[in-house]
Amino acid sequence: MLVTSLYGQLPTALASYQLHGDQLQQIPSWFGRLDKVLHLNLRNNNLTGVIPPSIANLSNLENLDLNHNLIHGNIPHEISKFLNLKKLRQASNQLSGSIPAVIYNISSLQMISVASNNLFGSLPKHICRHLPNLEALYLDGNEFSGQIPSIGECKNLQGLQLSTNRFNGSIPRKIGSLTKLRTIFLYDINLEGKLFSLDIFL
Repeated sequence: MLVTSLYGQLPTALASYQLHGDQLQQIPSWFGRLDKVLHLNLRNNNLTGVIPPSIANLSNLENLDLNHNLIHGNIPHEISKFLNLKKLRQASNQLSGSIPAVIYNISSLQMISVASNNLFGSLPKHICRHLPNLEALYLDGNEFSGQIPSIGECKNLQGLQLSTNRFNGSIPRKIGSLTKLRTIFLYDINLEGKLFSLDIFL
């Protein structure tokens, strides 16, 4: 199911997983009943409120897109129940707290996009230990701190955006071994040390 630009009044029951109406202001808790949905796209709807824990009942979900809303609160731990989740998009909201550690155990994940929120905390050193399929990691515009993790272990990584955070230390040298990497943004963070050649971009 693909849902965008929602308006009008939501029906109390769904048929064919199609939504229409006006005044959808928050993510309804009854979305958790849609256990056959694979793709849920609610971007650009000015949604407020929090992500309801009941959303974890969408056990078959592969793509969750909540980008560009006004959602606040924490990322719920219950998202770890999405065992088939490939793309997690929650960028440009007002989310706070840290990324639940259990999310880094969803081995099917290909994209984590939580840029432009109020998230903080450090990242696991071996972030790709349980994320062998990770292709995109977009964390820019938050308050993450600590050292940049061992990104060189993310062999399928194509996009890395960590800019405008509070990371410190040096760029992991093994980034140069990521042959699939196409974009890397590391500006406006407190890095130190010498630059080294990234042959993958030559």
